Amino acid sequence: MKKILLVFLILNTFQYLIAQNNFVSEVINPLKDKPLLFEKVFVHINKQNYSFDDTIWFKAYVVDNENSFSSYTTLLYVNLLNDEGEIVTSRNVLINKGVGVNQIRLKGNLETGNYFIQAYTNYMRNFGEKNYFLQKIKIEGDIIKRKKRKKKKIFSIELFPESGVITENSLNTVGVLVQSNNRDNNYYGEIVDSKGRKVAELKDRIKTISKATFLCKPKHSYYVKVYINDTILRKKIEVRKKNKTSLRYLRNKDSIEFIVYKDSNKLNNYRLFFQQMNKSLNHYFELSKNSSSNNIKVNKNIFQPGVNTVTLFENNKPILERKFFIYDNPSSLEIKKIREDTDSITYKLKLKNSKNKGISANLSMSVLLENEKKVIVNNNIKNAFLLSPYLRKLKHESFYFLKNSEKALDYLLLVQKMNYENLKEMISKTNPRSNFNFELGFNLHGTVSPVLANELILLSNEDVLMDKVSLRGQKKFNFKRLLVYKGDTLKISFLKNEDVLVPKKIIIDSVKSNINSDNVIFLNTENDCFIRENHLRFDSNNINLDTVVIKGKKRSVRSKEKKELIKKYKSIVKDIGKYFPLKIDKKDRENQLSLMFYLFREEGVVLKRWKNVENYLSVGVNKEAILLIDGKRMTSDDLLGISLKVNDIKDIAVQPIGRGNIIVQVFTTENYKNNVIEEFITVIIKDGYDREEKYMVSGLNLFDTNEIQEIDWKPILETNSSGEVLIKIKKNKIFDKKNITFLVEGISNQGYLISEKIITN
Repeated sequence: MKKILLVFLILNTFQYLIAQNNFVSEVINPLKDKPLLFEKVFVHINKQNYSFDDTIWFKAYVVDNENSFSSYTTLLYVNLLNDEGEIVTSRNVLINKGVGVNQIRLKGNLETGNYFIQAYTNYMRNFGEKNYFLQKIKIEGDIIKRKKRKKKKIFSIELFPESGVITENSLNTVGVLVQSNNRDNNYYGEIVDSKGRKVAELKDRIKTISKATFLCKPKHSYYVKVYINDTILRKKIEVRKKNKTSLRYLRNKDSIEFIVYKDSNKLNNYRLFFQQMNKSLNHYFELSKNSSSNNIKVNKNIFQPGVNTVTLFENNKPILERKFFIYDNPSSLEIKKIREDTDSITYKLKLKNSKNKGISANLSMSVLLENEKKVIVNNNIKNAFLLSPYLRKLKHESFYFLKNSEKALDYLLLVQKMNYENLKEMISKTNPRSNFNFELGFNLHGTVSPVLANELILLSNEDVLMDKVSLRGQKKFNFKRLLVYKGDTLKISFLKNEDVLVPKKIIIDSVKSNINSDNVIFLNTENDCFIRENHLRFDSNNINLDTVVIKGKKRSVRSKEKKELIKKYKSIVKDIGKYFPLKIDKKDRENQLSLMFYLFREEGVVLKRWKNVENYLSVGVNKEAILLIDGKRMTSDDLLGISLKVNDIKDIAVQPIGRGNIIVQVFTTENYKNNVIEEFITVIIKDGYDREEKYMVSGLNLFDTNEIQEIDWKPILETNSSGEVLIKIKKNKIFDKKNITFLVEGISNQGYLISEKIITN
């Protein structure tokens, strides 16, 4: 008998070890196989209501799974979308060590209405558009949008059993989401059986969500009954009769408790597995086979701050899931006025942790003046990094981070469904393959012909080497990871034995990042979410960001060109306002077209000789043209010796004078004036980073009592080791008897998230 018992124990142990090894090889290892870094974005905007000619100032934060600044991505795409999901304008934002500052200047012809700030990196596309940052704003446009007809009220009830199922002979908790045309409604509700008897009441309604706990008896049907205005809604609760397994979650002070109810007659293997997005914990919990109820207590410290997920596996198959929230380390922020001068007020900002010690942090601050309206924030950095990337999109995101909002947040997590049906689908969604790379700057692609040397170099306008590529006999080239801005001009040349050779012909295919942007973005109107120091080169290990000031050149309308012409040459030519500029084509510069041929082709100017005595320029029929180069009029002798090429010319301007005669002003380059020959071809960057502009404080209107007014925007604030930083606000008499609101967002050096709204008099 003892031998039989020993054999039985050995077999059981052997089977347990096999099952355990299978779980590791079939579940844990595939989920943890080369997990992708999970990037998240938050964009702190200076306010949420704008006029049609306003500027949206913003600071972007890009972090990884653990809310540390991302050291990989250097390019963030920020779009302004209308309420149809169409791109109104876009910005390419430079991200340095996880942060970037920029702006969106609003232009006319905008309709009044709701718009959205959308932001994402190329790498974030691996996890789908649902993880993009999205922020609703309102713009008072110069076109009044026609009001849509009021839709007929359509009520909806969604039921969310805790862990996904309602089981018989056990206590079940069900979350109830009640909406009308996606709007909040006050309602009362209860759970009734098939005979209409109330078995539980929907309690603690928060926004659109409430919940109830009831005992589900066998052979009984149950319904959720909701009373909303003058409407009664009723929905049947689906009960899983065959599988009696359920999962409940309880929050304690220092631990998380999970209660699993299952059929004790089944000798299946049950395990609890924890993860946050695609970051899996290093251990799991094996449940007792012989017990129908298993209580598992887990210390909170093993989890990541934010939304975590527990999945119940039955024989390596995911069957139930529950999301729960772990709060990050608390911090407190104080703002005190320390000095008031004639034109400004100085405040001291102090950031402390729970032990009252100062915190070093990277912050941004919006300063607003409250009139009759109160400053309401519908998004913040905690929501963007701890909540929204892990959940289905719902309204009132920042509401869940107000004081005493733990219950509301748990309700929100209660109504999250498991988004996969089997292990294979779970693995593919949890740990997707990498199809989109990190982006380090922009690439400059092109073709050069003929190939005069093996090496092609790229220079800034200050002749500092930016990059060098080896052609190896090929005509195509690619300069990679460049920090270039729209409108920059760069120089390309061959390098041969320390000598430079000017290329004969260069065609620039593109200046772009590695992203292949989708043009179509769909708007899901049900939940307001969109579904779909040395130089200018990036290094994968180090990023040098001392920007070389490069003069930009952009095509513009004639009026703007004329204004620029006047501004540049009014000190040389007194009546420059009477001239209009001529355009020199890029191909003419590349082909080094002569000035005289250019004037003949564009204006019909011909060199003639009068009675074999002197030379002059003729235009049209017996009309005269006068030519000046850098302010000097060309004489008869000068005209014969002109060998100027258009690639040595900066600008050409023409002034018509009486009866068809004209004056031509030619302004040469500095290199031509100094007799310097440049052996390169200049290219103009049409796509690159958008430059950050200097913030300009908006003027305050004493008589504006309806809108929240902007006082200041401070995107770059860094507290010292004591957690302090001084800020100065320009003074205005409108401040009297009004509240100033400071909206502060940021991240500490320890990874704490800071989001504070402080109101002072």
